[in-house]
Amino acid sequence: MSHRELSNNKLIIELFREYYHKAHLKLPEDFVLREFAIQPFNSSTYIRHLSFQKIDDLASFIEKNTPKHLYYSSARYENPGLKDMESKKWLGADLVFDIDADHIPGCTEVKIWLCPNGHNGTGDTSTCPVCGAKTKKISIIDDECLVKGLDQLLRLADILIEDFGFNKNDINVYFSGHRGFHLHVHLDDKLARMGSEERREIVDYVLGIGLKMESLKLVNEIRGRSRRLALIPRINDYGWRRRISKSLLEINIDDMLKNYIIGEVKPSSSTIMNKIENIVPEVIELSKVFIDEKVTIDTKRLVRIPFSLNGKTGLIVKEIDINKLSIFSPSLESLSPFRGIAKFTPDISLKNIKILGRKISLEKHKTHTLELGLAVYLELKGIGKIIRIQR
Repeated sequence: MSHRELSNNKLIIELFREYYHKAHLKLPEDFVLREFAIQPFNSSTYIRHLSFQKIDDLASFIEKNTPKHLYYSSARYENPGLKDMESKKWLGADLVFDIDADHIPGCTEVKIWLCPNGHNGTGDTSTCPVCGAKTKKISIIDDECLVKGLDQLLRLADILIEDFGFNKNDINVYFSGHRGFHLHVHLDDKLARMGSEERREIVDYVLGIGLKMESLKLVNEIRGRSRRLALIPRINDYGWRRRISKSLLEINIDDMLKNYIIGEVKPSSSTIMNKIENIVPEVIELSKVFIDEKVTIDTKRLVRIPFSLNGKTGLIVKEIDINKLSIFSPSLESLSPFRGIAKFTPDISLKNIKILGRKISLEKHKTHTLELGLAVYLELKGIGKIIRIQR
């Protein structure tokens, strides 16, 4: 493709079609037991209850039906292609977690509104303040929020491995292609049959729901004539006490306390507990991982196929090496498959917006030259239209 001018939707579809023609999607070994689903372009509904016996059959289907979004089920079924859920005969499901940056305290979004009469602005409003029409709302996650999401992902992986004992080799982590991260734990047949209630208990543990200071020995207790002193968490403790000790090491505490937590100072009097008793609630909050509860307790969830494209951004649902989570850096180069430049006309003016390391300013109705991956992102977000691309 050298120069090409098409209606914006056809151009985006063609870019997606080219990507899928060469893409290597990552499927589970038991993909024949999974339900597949796609959301086509120009449709708000999914085509569901698809099943494939061969990878080539899936590739052929995608070739004929370019997806805006592409999914398979976290669940395994005896008959995944049947429409009636009971008739599918559920066999179990992976344990799935979703971390969305907009769920993390302190994360900010750039909020934009557009109305059908051409008015627009920034902020979160459902009704146009100029003409009263219903607005279309757009949000762009700040890059710093993705960094915070990655920190949450690191904490979650640590909990699953250290507290629950899951094997690191059974855990896969992915950038969602939009504003967060997914983590999949492949379970053996027995654990895979956990129901929603059992998965709810895992969620409660991760979120710290029902956590009691007394059970963690974080407050002094008096029972009759006996008195049990609170104990500062140490790095060689287990469960939530270990998590709290790690969080204490991340904040500004004195060297004596730090050395106690890492085990270089022997336990002493209760005076050392006085150093943290006022900040324990804050540290517990810091130790929580903010996951989307609904995703984890759902035993029949549709999840994005790794290395598919997220139709909200045009970015790849990219696998991240679990051993290299701390050095993963979301960037346009690593997450967008589209190379080249584009002529892009925005429907709204934006100033100093940062997207995947690119700081951009756009003037409404003026044609700008942008990297193709960035232009695709902006068009799928509803900011404007690509009018020409060059490679």
